[in-house]
Amino acid sequence: MTIESKERIRVHKNLNTGQWVIRRKIKGVGWRVHSNQVSTVALSNAVPIVSEKGAIRIKAKGQREVIACIEGDFNGYDLNSYKTGESIHYNPFRDYRFTYETGKVWDGASLVIFEPQGSTFKEGI
Repeated sequence: MTIESKERIRVHKNLNTGQWVIRRKIKGVGWRVHSNQVSTVALSNAVPIVSEKGAIRIKAKGQREVIACIEGDFNGYDLNSYKTGESIHYNPFRDYRFTYETGKVWDGASLVIFEPQGSTFKEGI
């Protein structure tokens, strides 16, 4: 199955492999992994999805699990035509929200770029 252009998807980082994971919504089933070995992807109309309860839970346990992702419209895998801006990261042990490197809270963007082997992603410009 291929992802259609502008299809709504979710992306998160696989902390074990260092690759990006794409999940897509299957009608009647919910969000399921489409690919867990993606090195690059671009999303438009991107917004953060975070479970605050999940952040509290993993802080208490000291364990990792997927509690946050970026949801947006699929814009392809080829990043050659995009320029990037500021880096954005997520560390639930510091803040349950996505933030810029400056600490300012990130609440979404018209374009985000997920580059190979990065621990962060960047806003597109």
